[in-house]
Amino acid sequence: MLGVSQIDMGAGHHVLQSSSKTDMRTTVSLPDHLSTAAEALARRLGLSRNELCATAVAEFVAKHTASEVTARLDRIYAIESSSLDPELQRAQRLAVGQERW
Repeated sequence: MLGVSQIDMGAGHHVLQSSSKTDMRTTVSLPDHLSTAAEALARRLGLSRNELCATAVAEFVAKHTASEVTARLDRIYAIESSSLDPELQRAQRLAVGQERW
């Protein structure tokens, strides 16, 4: 069973608490404007606050994971050449010919 509660902490902050039998219990403090916007978005998307928060965190983690992969590749290509062998370039040009893209 999933439980989500919102607690007004004053000073424009709300705390969302969620828990279930299979998920980690998490507390997040949000400014009023963000809590209100998140609540409205969750309603518009037909999601619970917990589903919205879990989706947002998953997307944020995926974005930063992808950024880390890009950063690692950038570091590799800074020291390794990514250019093609001239013979391979020639073969590719011949294979593609005059095709229009």
